[in-house]
Amino acid sequence: MKKFTKFILVVVVLFLVYKCANQQPPTGGDVDRIPPEVFETSPLNGQTNFNEDYIQISFSEYVDKRSVKEAIFISPTIEGELDYDWSGTDLTIYFEKDSLKPNTTYIVTVGTDVKDLNNGNNLENTITIAFSTGSKIDNGLITGKVFADDLLGTSIYAYKLIDSIEFNPLKTKPDYISQVSKDGTFQLLGLVNAKYRLLAIKDNFKDRLYNREDDYFGTTTKDIEITETDSVFANLKFKLTIEDTTKPSVQNITMTDQHHLFLELSEPVDTSKLFIENFTIVDSSTGISQTPNFIYKGKSKTGQLLIAFLDTLNEDGNYFLHSSNLIDYAENESAEEITSFVYNELKDTNFVKILDVKKQFKDDQIDFVNPRLTLLLDDGVSLENIKRSVSFYDSRKNKLEVIVSKINDAEFNIDIKSKLEPKKEYSLEVNSNYLIDIAGNKLDSVFTYKVKTINDLDFSGVSGKVNYSGEHNTYVVLITAEKKAVKNVYQQKAEEGSFNIERVIPGKYLAWAFEDSDSNSVYSFGNAEPFKFAERFIYYPDTLNLRPRWPVGDMVLDLND
Repeated sequence: MKKFTKFILVVVVLFLVYKCANQQPPTGGDVDRIPPEVFETSPLNGQTNFNEDYIQISFSEYVDKRSVKEAIFISPTIEGELDYDWSGTDLTIYFEKDSLKPNTTYIVTVGTDVKDLNNGNNLENTITIAFSTGSKIDNGLITGKVFADDLLGTSIYAYKLIDSIEFNPLKTKPDYISQVSKDGTFQLLGLVNAKYRLLAIKDNFKDRLYNREDDYFGTTTKDIEITETDSVFANLKFKLTIEDTTKPSVQNITMTDQHHLFLELSEPVDTSKLFIENFTIVDSSTGISQTPNFIYKGKSKTGQLLIAFLDTLNEDGNYFLHSSNLIDYAENESAEEITSFVYNELKDTNFVKILDVKKQFKDDQIDFVNPRLTLLLDDGVSLENIKRSVSFYDSRKNKLEVIVSKINDAEFNIDIKSKLEPKKEYSLEVNSNYLIDIAGNKLDSVFTYKVKTINDLDFSGVSGKVNYSGEHNTYVVLITAEKKAVKNVYQQKAEEGSFNIERVIPGKYLAWAFEDSDSNSVYSFGNAEPFKFAERFIYYPDTLNLRPRWPVGDMVLDLND
């Protein structure tokens, strides 16, 4: 009996030890939505004459240790190894003795990457602590905001600019780091007098270097110089983007039938900038080549293309597709490539199908001002045959004038040039007898699509002025605020500082303006390396709730701020 009691006691002790050693979130109950907080720090913010070899941070709850390690930044960098020692919710960071520089201000930043152990809630606001090993705290301060849909993990990197050292964020780590808060705001404090270049970096590799095409980045409109008499700079702004310098390429080709090639690309390309001259089909056994007749997307997925060609191939041939000058959406242009494919004897017996007729608004509605429909097919058809196939009628069956233009060989815009009336029904007819594919397949049918013009009173609008003392054009942009909603974007050049954006679909919008310093009519983000400043911009502080028949007026966007 004594042996059994002793055995039970050992089991209980081992169980309790295991429970203490394995930190687990509680089960059951309400879902934890409360973010962790920093309760206490040592040193205190603003403390001087600090001479310890450790820093202490206390959290309000158990936090994920790895997330904490990746979210703590100490600027300037403390030389040597750092030892992270945990006791419950308290963290002590030890560093090597005498590794702190004398008479130096250090900044400890606890970023929003910190998440609790229970439900992965992130720290809501970045915590910054300044302390000095000397008798004073350096008082340089830079504040601002980063604008992006996803800000989590975004940091502000500040680099001292020294004439003898080339600025290169690909190789050089920043002198100061701060992480942005949930709302995008940031502060860099305790900065020593110097000239700084700032970048906003979403550092995916956590290596404190800018990694091209992996890290989102943002640049400013100017460098900042901290001096004794000018030590505070506010309202610095960043917009995040990601760099794309990789040229598109053809990864794989499948011959789907005697007249079609299916191309898989490394990334999407702009089909409006594709021409049949970009491709040549070559039989290396005979030297015979041909240019395709149609290039299009059809029902292929992103990064895929279809090519249709007239002359059938021979099963004994050795076939290659020569391609060049494919342009992606970042304007990268492909080099000349030669890609092999295997012959397929399957005959093309499928007639052309209409995939969709896109309208300008939901519920099959179009505008009565500049009305447009877009016809999408699953196979290539000549523009001439599309023009023959489409007709547009009013409710009395009067035929109206349209202009058809090609986006690619299976996608066409139909612009109605006749004057339409609001709240009236119209119809588009597509005669498939003219939808003839490269193999001559067609279907003898007429398809009718009913549409209705929108009510003029269903629109909203925005008007106001842009304060700007520079010499360049300025533009105002409206974009849908809801992240999951269909993005409606309106852009207008401010004429003599004034703008009036009309016929806006009701909804919630963000409004912003930018200085078009390079005269290309689009916002330029600048570049991290080689470095280039971004264009100046300003966001309106409030989300606009644009309601039908209630346009917003007297808006002021101050680019001089």
